[in-house]
Amino acid sequence: MAKNKNSKNETEIKYIISRQDLEEDDTIYDIKIIIDRFIKNWWLFLLTTVLAIGIAYFATKFIQPKYKVSTSLVINEDNSLTNAPAALMQEIGFITGDKNFLNEVFLLQASPLIQSALDKLDLRVSYYKKEPIGYSELYKSSPFIVLINPAHTQPVGCRFNIKITSQKTCVISIDEEEMHLFSFVTNQTTQIVKDYQSEQEVIFGNYIGNDFFSFKILLNNEQDLEELLEQEFSFVINTDKSLITAFKEAMEIIPPDKQSTVAELSMETAVPVKAIDFLNSLTESYLHKDFLQKQHTAEKTIEYINEQLDKVSESLNLAEDNLQNFRSQKKILDVSMQSQQIFDELKELKKEKAVLDVNLKYVEYIQDYFKQNNTYTDLISPASMGIEDPTLNSLIEELISLNIEKVSFIDNNQEKNPYLQKINIRIDNLRSMISENINYIKRTTNIAIEDADSRINQLNKEIEKMPETERALLGIERVFDINNSIYTYLLEKKSEAEIAKASYQSDIEIAEPADIVGNTPVSPDKKIYYLISLLMGLAIPSGFLYIKEILSTSFISTEEIKKASLVPVIGEINRNSKKIEDVVAKLPESHIAESFRKLTFNLKYFMNDNSGKIIALSSSISGEGKSFVALNLAQTLANNNYRTVLAGFDIRRPKKYASLRNKIDLGISDILINQASVDDVIQKTDNEYLDILPAGNIPPNPAELLSSNRTGELINEIKENYDFVIIDTPPVGVVTDGFSLMEKADLNIFVSRVKHTPKKEFEELISELKEKKLISGLVINDIPVDRRKSSKYGYKYYKAY
Repeated sequence: MAKNKNSKNETEIKYIISRQDLEEDDTIYDIKIIIDRFIKNWWLFLLTTVLAIGIAYFATKFIQPKYKVSTSLVINEDNSLTNAPAALMQEIGFITGDKNFLNEVFLLQASPLIQSALDKLDLRVSYYKKEPIGYSELYKSSPFIVLINPAHTQPVGCRFNIKITSQKTCVISIDEEEMHLFSFVTNQTTQIVKDYQSEQEVIFGNYIGNDFFSFKILLNNEQDLEELLEQEFSFVINTDKSLITAFKEAMEIIPPDKQSTVAELSMETAVPVKAIDFLNSLTESYLHKDFLQKQHTAEKTIEYINEQLDKVSESLNLAEDNLQNFRSQKKILDVSMQSQQIFDELKELKKEKAVLDVNLKYVEYIQDYFKQNNTYTDLISPASMGIEDPTLNSLIEELISLNIEKVSFIDNNQEKNPYLQKINIRIDNLRSMISENINYIKRTTNIAIEDADSRINQLNKEIEKMPETERALLGIERVFDINNSIYTYLLEKKSEAEIAKASYQSDIEIAEPADIVGNTPVSPDKKIYYLISLLMGLAIPSGFLYIKEILSTSFISTEEIKKASLVPVIGEINRNSKKIEDVVAKLPESHIAESFRKLTFNLKYFMNDNSGKIIALSSSISGEGKSFVALNLAQTLANNNYRTVLAGFDIRRPKKYASLRNKIDLGISDILINQASVDDVIQKTDNEYLDILPAGNIPPNPAELLSSNRTGELINEIKENYDFVIIDTPPVGVVTDGFSLMEKADLNIFVSRVKHTPKKEFEELISELKEKKLISGLVINDIPVDRRKSSKYGYKYYKAY
């Protein structure tokens, strides 16, 4: 027996496939599984695919098409390069440096600008027509209009359904679980009404109202009434906030490339006319806002200059009157040449000092402005006042630009935006730098004024040496010329400002007005819909089959069993559709009989000619066909003229084999308790080479009997008279009786059955049997016959059943 065992183990090692080899073939195996699953369930894949494509077809028919609408703006960041008027504006300080493209893009999406654009459009009420699926919006084509009472609360965001019944009447209804009442006076929600329902017939042109709403409906008499009677309409009252939110979400702003400053504003919408009107209104509002901003800066500068002119004008008029009166009284029109030279030099000094005084006043204005204001919208640029300090000009311009960004963030309710915090820090830093710069300018200006005063004093001493009349005339002329110089200087700056204001052109250009992009809708994309439907048609049944496989507690295919066991498969038995037990004897030309002949042929690779021929068959649970396989394997061996005995050792559940000639009650259990001999129990069959040793009566102690020495003696006694002993053991997954029988066998075959063998128990048993070296090969039972494959490979030779 030891020799036989060694031979058996060598054979097992030779033919058992290693796990590593199987894992290398996992990819091919999985592909085969998928293909096999698809072929077996082709009707399910076809059905779901047809349904999915059908749904996609109807979806593309009834879903409203969306079109892309876009417009383009050129935002010139370098203002100095646009045109001559713009250059003049920048030179005198009305343009505060270069634009930041990203900041301008943000401004285009800001709520105040969108609100300004919406104010030009009539979008307070949206009109719809009921379609087979959903509603389509009627922009500028509604057969009626709704005039709301702005002083009354209105339900916003709620759908009022309209059914036109005649030329004068209609039925209006509303059914809302939660109705928000909104006041357009306070711009706030005043009340929330739960589960509101209402339906009434109303007359066109009359006010419809109650405590919750108030409006009237006017019918467009130009439309065909008969057509309107067959349709259903509705309308929704919108708030400014809801409209702003909707357009914000729908609008996208992107530059065509990284180097470009062309902003493309686009929207995908089912109502392209509405989108065109909105984008055109938005760009107009943006240009107007830019224009007003420049106008505001120019007007503030001119206003400041006018204030200074008013102050100087009085002094100039008084000096002029004094000069004329003095010349009239003293009969003197001019002074001597020497006195004139001194006077001219003094005049230039006074003019220089006048400019310094103006600059000093502007610096003091900046200091006072910083003390009284935290915003810098009305701050005047130094360049507009003739202060040629590049550092101060640059700092003030940057401060004004940052303040514009800050105001935009605040107007757009972005107070918590991290970028706004950075802007505030930069503004504080700029303010400190400007204050230091102003202090420095103030000090240097005061020094320049003191120097001018010193030189003026020296000239005054020279004047004191002149005759009294000339000296008096020079004094009066000096006062007049000082005021005249200041007045002339201010007039020049005012003239420059007015010219620049009148010549201003926006540095923002509309490259492309709003229009539909292309001639076809961007959605629904039929190709994408059909592709997705095709993928869904394949994915849904695949997912269903995969989940079904995961949730299944038993193996649903031979491939699963092979992968779970990793032991060689000796045979694959076809399905016994005729429910005949001894198929080899009664249906010798069938597929299933051939599968047993193939099993018999494979056995020679697992058994040595010099070893015994004891073959034990077991399974994890009952019902897997263990006894069926044992009977027909014995029949096949007997058909090959091998003297074979089938021993039914499953004494817990005795099997009544179909091939028995005589039905007697004695069996193996009786032999084991010494109540009968082998000759008393052995039974003949129709096949002279096949005998059967039935299980017999159920003993009270089957486990003890099967593990006793008497069992081994019985097996040795039997094999002396036969070429093959086929042992039908109890299921080892249910009781342990079979293990003692398998230890006595030369070859152990484990029988499994498709869609019956439990996965968990099978894997645990196979692992245990491998560990105990009690498994030689696997037989898979109840495999469906593939008729197409049979026909393809010429298996029509066998009789189908």
